[in-house]
Amino acid sequence: HAVAQRGFCPAEPMQASARVRLLLRSWRPQRGLVTAVRGTAPAAAVARASEPVPLAALGSLIERIRAQGEAPKEAIDYMVDTLGQLQQAHLDREALLKRSWSDESFEQGEAGNDGKIEEFERELVALLRGSSKGLSDGVVLGNALDLAGAYKKNYKLEKAEAVLLRCTRNAEERGGAWTVKYLNHLSQVRMKQARNAEALEMMYEMESLASFPLEERGASEFYETLYRNMSCALRSLSREDEAALYFMKMVEASRLHKPALDWMDLWELGILIANRAFHSERWSEFYRAREILAEALRLQQAVEPNELILRAKVLSNLGQCYLATGEHDEADRHYSEAYSLFERTVGKRSPLFGMQTWACGNLRFAQGKFEEALTFFGEALYVEVTKDGLSVSEMTKLMDQMLLSLHESSARMKESSMDNCTEPIRRSFETLNEDPRWEQLEPTVELAILSHKMALVHVAARWESSQVRRAAARCSERSVEILQCSLDHPHAAQLLRQAELVHDSLFAHSRERPPVMAERRPGQNAFPVG
Repeated sequence: HAVAQRGFCPAEPMQASARVRLLLRSWRPQRGLVTAVRGTAPAAAVARASEPVPLAALGSLIERIRAQGEAPKEAIDYMVDTLGQLQQAHLDREALLKRSWSDESFEQGEAGNDGKIEEFERELVALLRGSSKGLSDGVVLGNALDLAGAYKKNYKLEKAEAVLLRCTRNAEERGGAWTVKYLNHLSQVRMKQARNAEALEMMYEMESLASFPLEERGASEFYETLYRNMSCALRSLSREDEAALYFMKMVEASRLHKPALDWMDLWELGILIANRAFHSERWSEFYRAREILAEALRLQQAVEPNELILRAKVLSNLGQCYLATGEHDEADRHYSEAYSLFERTVGKRSPLFGMQTWACGNLRFAQGKFEEALTFFGEALYVEVTKDGLSVSEMTKLMDQMLLSLHESSARMKESSMDNCTEPIRRSFETLNEDPRWEQLEPTVELAILSHKMALVHVAARWESSQVRRAAARCSERSVEILQCSLDHPHAAQLLRQAELVHDSLFAHSRERPPVMAERRPGQNAFPVG
C-alpha cells in the first residue's frame, strides 16, 4: 500500500487541475464560475481552489463550461482528455491497491473456501470479457494479481504461479509499485513451494526498488512487512544471524507507526529466539522464547479473536516448543487445539492441516503411541498426494516414520486395529496411484527410494487384497526399473541389489522381475529403509 500510494502521488491530479485553471484564464468566465482563479479573489477562495477537485465534480464543471459556449474548443478538448487520463489513473490506482480477495479470511472449511475462490474467478472472467486490452488493462491486471494472492492463501500454488507468470510482462511494463506487488506475491508463492532462495532473491529486488526513506508517509508499513518476510525467508534457510538482523530492521521500521511490538512481532521474535537457542542448547533463552510465544498467543486471542488460522499457527509453534523439551501433555493441549482449528477452517486437504497432523503424529510417536501416530501420518500423506506439486522428499520422510511406527506396533496390534489406524495411509496410496502426476515424476534415484519404501509400507501394513498387492508390486518394480537406468549414480548399484532382493522375496510371484539392463557397479551405502 505504501509503494502504491507513493506511485500515485496526489500531486498529479493537483497539477492537472492547475493546468486546467491556466486554460480557464484564456477567456473571461461568467459571473459565479471559477472565480477563485482571479487575482482579486479572496484568500479563502484561493485556498479552496488549491485543493484537489473530485473527478465527478470536475466532469460536471467541464460540462457547465461547455454549455456556456464561451470556452475555446481547444480548451474543452484538452480538459476532456485530461479528465479521461485522471479517471484512468484513478481506476489503475484502485486496481493496484485492491486486495479484497487476498484479504478474505478463508475460514469456511474446504468447500466454503473453494466456493469463494470460484466466485472470484467468475468475477475476473467477466472483467476479461469486458475488456479488449486483457492484462494490459490496469483494472484487469490488478484483479488478476489479487486472485493470485487468494490462490496463494489457499495453497493453490500451481494456479497462483500460473496467473503470476502470465502477469509478468504487464507488471514489469508498468514498473514501480506494480512490479513490487507482483514480486511480493510471487516471492510468497516460492516460499510456500520451499523455494526459499528464489523467494529471497525477489525480496532483495523489492528492497532495491523501494528507494524512498522510512520517514515518508506510508513507507514504514511497507518496510515492516518486507523486512518481516525477509527475516522469515532467511530463517527458513538456517541463516539465523541474518534473520535476526532483518528482524531488527523490521522493528526499527515499525516504531514509526506503532508505539510497541504487537502480537505478530512477538510471535516472530519468539520463533527466532527459540530456533537459535535450541540449536545452541541455551535452554534459559529457549524457555524465555516460549514465554514470548505464550504472550503472543494471549494477545492474539484478545486483539484478533476471529483470526482462527493465525491462532492455530501460534498454537502449533508453542506446542512444538513443549514437544522439544519432552513436555508432552502441554504439547498435546496446544497441538490438539491447532488441529481442530485447522480442520474447521481450511479442511483436511490443506497443507496447513497437513503440517499440523504431521506434528501430531510426531508427538504420538514421541509418546510411544505408534498406532495413533500412523493415523496422523496417513492424514499428512493424504495432503501430500492431493496438494499442488508432489514432493518426493516429503513423502519419503513420511514413509520412514510410517515404517518405524509399523515396526514398533505390529507385534502387539490386532488385525482390526491395524486396518483402522492404517486406513488413511491406504486411501492416500489409492489416490496417488490414480493421479497421473505420479507416473509423470522424473525417474530419479530419490523416486526409486520412495517407491521401494512405499512397497515396504504395503507389506508391513498387512493389507491382503489382491489389488493392494499389485500396487505394492508395481512400486517395487518401479524402484528396480529406475535404479537399473541410474547406474551412473554412485550408490545406485548397491541400492539396486537390495531392491532386487526385496522384490524377489516379496513380489516375484506377482509379476516377472524386469531384467537387469546395465552392468552393476559396487556401491557404498546400504539402502535407506528408515
